[in-house]
Amino acid sequence: MKQYPVHTFLGLPLLGALLVLLALSPLQMAYAQAGSQFPDFVQLIEQNSAAVVSINTSGTPRPRGMEDLPIPEDSPFYDYFRRFFEDQQPPTPRRRTPASVGSGFIISSDGYILTNAHVVADSDTIIVGLNDRTELTATLIGADERSDVALIKVDASDLPTVNIGDSSTLKVGQWV
Repeated sequence: MKQYPVHTFLGLPLLGALLVLLALSPLQMAYAQAGSQFPDFVQLIEQNSAAVVSINTSGTPRPRGMEDLPIPEDSPFYDYFRRFFEDQQPPTPRRRTPASVGSGFIISSDGYILTNAHVVADSDTIIVGLNDRTELTATLIGADERSDVALIKVDASDLPTVNIGDSSTLKVGQWV
């Protein structure tokens, strides 16, 4: 039987580890290069973080599906259809208050704030939290559900605003 020196067996695991590291190094380089291709938002956040707000809403529950009845309210069959569609709806707990949480940003120093329409939809109360932890009540000015954009307003002045940018300096292919 042939005898092998001990250092031969010790060298095999080291050789295997070296091969694994060499095989993974191109993968590591690919991850490093891919990460550098993403846009960097650090400067944007530093310049505009004071104008970013948190939004908390609450509302009164209402039955779903009733707004789309197939007939007008003055129809003699309205009550029949209303009862039929109410019976088809799952029971809604009455004590539960719908609430949503989101964010937005101040677009004018007199209190206009841009946010998502789904955040403020069906809300009775809209509370806006500023960066300095001040809380203000807002009113809904308008919302477009299709583009999911809403405009709300708080009663305040001299608020910090975001710098939205100058579209005339954009070039085809740039991030917007």
